[in-house]
Amino acid sequence: MSQNIKDMLHELGYTNIVENHKEYRTRPIYRDSDNNTVLSVNKRNGRFVDFARNISGSFDDLVKLTLNLKDMKDAKTWLSKHGSS
Repeated sequence: MSQNIKDMLHELGYTNIVENHKEYRTRPIYRDSDNNTVLSVNKRNGRFVDFARNISGSFDDLVKLTLNLKDMKDAKTWLSKHGSS
């Protein structure tokens, strides 16, 4: 699933993704930031942490936040169209 998560991050518009054995690190695109590693996304389960804003959640939550969607149903619809069940 880790490659699937990375592919979806790219489709969401995330760039400059740094990869280590447990996570992807990148700059949040849903807010202004000059830190390229402040957003962490777990490679195994997709959970994210924005260390500067002290927010975290599921990959579904990250999709909702990134795309500025109204509700989780819209995030799940996006995910179903982009390779995640």
